[in-house]
Formats: sequence, C-alpha cells, structure tokens
Amino acid sequence: MGADVIGRLRESVRDLTERALRAGPVVNPSLNALRRFVQYELFIAPHDVRALSMAVRSARQPDEYEFLAGLVAKGPSWISRIEALARELGVGGSLGDLPPLAVGYTMLLSWLGINGTPGDIAVLVGVNFDTFCANSTRLADWAAAHGVRGAESLRCRGLDEERLEAAERIAERYLDWDRYLFIARAAQTFEALFWESLA
Repeated sequence: MGADVIGRLRESVRDLTERALRAGPVVNPSLNALRRFVQYELFIAPHDVRALSMAVRSARQPDEYEFLAGLVAKGPSWISRIEALARELGVGGSLGDLPPLAVGYTMLLSWLGINGTPGDIAVLVGVNFDTFCANSTRLADWAAAHGVRGAESLRCRGLDEERLEAAERIAERYLDWDRYLFIARAAQTFEALFWESLA
C-alpha cells in the first residue's frame, strides 16, 4: 500500500477512537447498556444496510462492486442476530426512544450512500469498523460472563487484511484528503457518541 490513506486517517483521529474505546458503558458494561445497544441496533442495522445498498450504485470498477456488495451481504446476518438477542432480552425498538446522537453514524452513512464515492465508504469503513467491533466484542464478553445466551452474536472482527487492502486501494483512487478527514472525524465522533449514549 503506497499512500497509506487509511492508516494516516486512523492516526489523525486517534483521540476520537480512544474516546470511543474508553466510553463508560464499554469500560463498565451493564445489562441496561446491553439492552440499549440492542434497542439502538434494531434501528441502526437495517438503515446501515440500506445506505450501503445505495452506495453500490456509485461503484465503477469491479473491485468497488465487490467491496460494497460484500458489506451489504453481511448486513442480514447481523440484523438477524440483533433481532434474536432482542427477543432474548425482551427489548423492542421505538424511534421515539432513540437519542439522535446515537444514530449520527447512520445518518452520515446514509448521506454518503446518496452523495459519496466508493472512496468515501472505503474510508468510513476502514477508519471505523475496528472500533465498533472492538467495543461490540467487549460488550459480548461481558454479556457471556453474565449468562446472556446470544452474547456470541455480538462478536465481530474489523476488516481482514484483504478487505483493508481493497479499502485502501479504493480510497487512493478517489483521494480527496480534506473530504476524507471530515469523514474520519465525523465517523469517530459519532462512534464515541453512540457508545456514550448507552450510559
């Protein structure tokens, strides 16, 4: 990887990433935080899949179609796992109970799905997925230790090396540093706010 766009962006928002990783409900999880996570994801996950589906239309190269369609393909499994966990915990989703700051990331993704380039989505995913997955897995560890049967369903990995290389390649193709920096900052700000909103 030549320009290391995603690595440089991750470094530029390290403070926001650390804020998300240190959020109270992640450091000191609780059943209430887990229930809020599931409640919010009942709204967020389907909307994220729709936004990513919209982003596929911006693809121009085979690797862009493959990258974006791959992200969309993982969505239904995540939604099913969240719905199963919601049933186990007796959690429902109500838009009226959703704090706007908890869904800022989804709004950003929707905006990029309509107005963005494949490079924008590659940056968003490349900068953000590891943070979300690290926190989700920490919440899964707590839930498993407290007898939640569906806890394993919260475990996820960030981008594997192949997907990260694809994201980097696509990001370099559409390079717009100021735009990418805004996307990285917005993504990690909203990520921190999401986890903080579980308190």
